Amino acid sequence: MPRLLKNGFTLVELIIVIVLIGIVSISTMQFIKFGAEIYATGTERDEVVAQARFTLVRLSKELRQTTPNSIRITSGNVAGRNFQCLEFTPFKASSTYVNNPPLDINNSGELIVVAFDNEDKAFENDRVVLYPQSPDDIYNLSNNRVRLLNADPVVEEANKTQRWSFDNGFAAASPTQRLFVLNASPVSFCVEGDRLYYYQGYAFSQTQATPTLLNVLGGVKGQLLSKYISNQDVFEFNNASLTRNAIVNIKMVMGFNNSETLVFNHEVHIPNVP
Repeated sequence: MPRLLKNGFTLVELIIVIVLIGIVSISTMQFIKFGAEIYATGTERDEVVAQARFTLVRLSKELRQTTPNSIRITSGNVAGRNFQCLEFTPFKASSTYVNNPPLDINNSGELIVVAFDNEDKAFENDRVVLYPQSPDDIYNLSNNRVRLLNADPVVEEANKTQRWSFDNGFAAASPTQRLFVLNASPVSFCVEGDRLYYYQGYAFSQTQATPTLLNVLGGVKGQLLSKYISNQDVFEFNNASLTRNAIVNIKMVMGFNNSETLVFNHEVHIPNVP
């Protein structure tokens, strides 16, 4: 009777197979992990770039509507957290006047203003500024550069002008006969720790407010615009000169992934002059 042969794995062969499967599995997992890390890093980098692009576009757009010489910067530390705030006052309308402006600060007077070409209008109690030379001329009413309209403008259709009346005259006239109607509120962009916040809807103040005070003045918390900011001195302002307009320099160093940084340098030219 023929002898039957038994086929199978020896213990040594089984161990070798298990070891090989383990090696292949570890290699595969390392490959998958490496690919996942690349994807996660790329996604985080894209998020940082998108945040920076949005922030720079937002800042550029708003700064181009700023009233001349209304920009001011403050920095410090509140509750153990460093901050830097860029504040300015947007204007909602601008025009030129055609008469001699009232320069007696103790008496009433009026301006004859070229009518607006767009839908922007001035109304009673709007703030009007003539020839601001510093932020103090915007935020400190005692400088007599800002006056409140005491009534809605009187339209003169025949001349395409408007009559604006004021209870008190201005401290100085504009060499270019320009005027600006201010927004109801300044705005602030504040770097607080590693985040950038936007504040609006608060009152004018002679002293630039800190983020804590802005929360009190505005009645609402700042709107978060960006995260991952690793530098504190983000904003730098250069006044206008005879050869160029005023410039706001924005430098954001964005840190992410615990090891990588992206640096964004941007200049915003302020086109408006007093």
